[in-house]
Amino acid sequence: MPDTLPLYAVTTVLAMVLVGLYFVTGADSPRSCSVRLGEAEATEPSIDTTAGSERADLIGSVRAISPRSVVVVSERIRAYPGREASVLLEDERRELCEFGRRIVECGLVVGASGNLSVRRGPLVAITPSGAPLERITPAECAVVDLKGTVVEGTRTPSSETPMHLALYESDPHAGAVVHTHAVFGAVVATTLPVLPAIHYNVLLLGGHDVRVAPYATYGTPELADSVRAALAGGRSGALLANHGGVTLGRDLIEAYDRTKILEWLCEVYVRSLAVGTPSVLTAAELAAVERRMTGTG
Repeated sequence: MPDTLPLYAVTTVLAMVLVGLYFVTGADSPRSCSVRLGEAEATEPSIDTTAGSERADLIGSVRAISPRSVVVVSERIRAYPGREASVLLEDERRELCEFGRRIVECGLVVGASGNLSVRRGPLVAITPSGAPLERITPAECAVVDLKGTVVEGTRTPSSETPMHLALYESDPHAGAVVHTHAVFGAVVATTLPVLPAIHYNVLLLGGHDVRVAPYATYGTPELADSVRAALAGGRSGALLANHGGVTLGRDLIEAYDRTKILEWLCEVYVRSLAVGTPSVLTAAELAAVERRMTGTG
């Protein structure tokens, strides 16, 4: 064995030592970034070491916290005491993700269509625009106030936010809204002005039939007004002409269940047409069922 190491071996060892020192003690080594805001503290997690430009981008994102960013976060914390901006309506946003996956699994939406929201006091958590519901994360769900101003969220809120907010304004008891593009609902909404009472379960949506809101372009005030009128009088479900369906509930579970009822009613009607002419319940027959449901008859 030789008494000295070859020059290339020594060079390799020195290079490895220098690289190690760079990542351990270098000025650009990744570290946790914490900004104290009074009693609240916003902390960015440590960033994993990567190579090349990707590493530089990650380090740059940590350094991007500016005094103005601190002011904005401070203002949000003062506006909603006791909660950091990053966790506003945290449970509600997780719930939107859960029910978004359920809606997709039930075939009530396709692609990036459909949207859901939950109201808590002066704030509304709503799913993001243009995102498949089965893949959204809580952070992507926006939080807006009742005027539509974005308070928190990493993505733009649903284009149907005006409709959701209009329905919350009309019904102070509504705590959640579900809007879908379900197949049978869309079929009925493109062919009928109203879904008749082909089953007494229509009463579970607050009326003796299901109204179809006149067509208007999605995301517009005109559509919001059209849907609001279709749900007037305490109704909790309606169809949107050439579009889909919408339901309200005190919470997301109730709104989701009503969405399934609405689609079931539409499916029963469409399938019954293949057999013959559907029989429609009379007002007297529906009133008798209402008395049974309320225990008054």
